[in-house]
Amino acid sequence: MNATATSGSAVGAGTSDGVGFLSLPPRSAKPRSSGITHVLDKGLPPALLRAHLEQVADAVDFLKLGWGTGHVDRALRERVQLCRGSSVQLCTGGTFLEIAVAQGRTAEFVGGRGRTRSPPWRCPTGWG
Repeated sequence: MNATATSGSAVGAGTSDGVGFLSLPPRSAKPRSSGITHVLDKGLPPALLRAHLEQVADAVDFLKLGWGTGHVDRALRERVQLCRGSSVQLCTGGTFLEIAVAQGRTAEFVGGRGRTRSPPWRCPTGWG
């Protein structure tokens, strides 16, 4: 992922791509209502996730926890803190939702019912 950004400004706001031959359209700053981007997290170690976020967090709106990693990740609390500190929201991938639906646990998945708190991720539009 390559994005041109200046701290506190819109990403790619009429600038080049950083390589010098592409012209990028203006991009709004966070929180965005259009042009939303997400990145798939396949279970990156927290140190690597931290490095990625330091580089591109201004261009990323959501980090998608792939393949149910949000359920089995021992570093989930740290992952949540890293994302919150970088203004990146968490969401789950489809596998986790599919398992919840297959087990009749969609309500718990969407609203965190049966837990002491809601899940640390945001449910896809239309689910919650």
